Amino acid sequence: MVTDAVIITVRNSSTRLPNKPLMLIKNKLCSIDIVIERAKKINLPIILATSTNSKDDVFVDTAHQHNIQIFRGALSNKIKRWYNCFNEFQLTNVLLIDGDDLSYDYNIGIRALNQLKSEQVDIIIHTPKIVCGFFTYAISYSGILKLYELATEDYID
Repeated sequence: MVTDAVIITVRNSSTRLPNKPLMLIKNKLCSIDIVIERAKKINLPIILATSTNSKDDVFVDTAHQHNIQIFRGALSNKIKRWYNCFNEFQLTNVLLIDGDDLSYDYNIGIRALNQLKSEQVDIIIHTPKIVCGFFTYAISYSGILKLYELATEDYID
């Protein structure tokens, strides 16, 4: 049983920039490859959480190429996807990373996860002063349960 992990949330159906996670950034690396490699510096199991939509089938291969787990769930309700991922992998504490956070700071993530556990709180969120994409959330099972109870509709994303 895994208790702590990293969940990278990704999907291809963005309306603003479709297929954004697969766009090449540098040396044949696409956005999602860079995010996964940065997440590996945290030294926790990584789960790529995507949807069951056929546009996201490509992420099954991405997960296999990077030797990480894959979870497929709700398309438009990422809170539901996170909740179901927590349950599927029996997770206790998670760092949530968005699939387009190319500059995610794994040191901030590690500190947030340690703070989440030592203070026994539900969630650690980014401060308003942090650069967008450096850090998103650290969340416990009790935190995701509370979020899920508030966001059960499929249209929430």
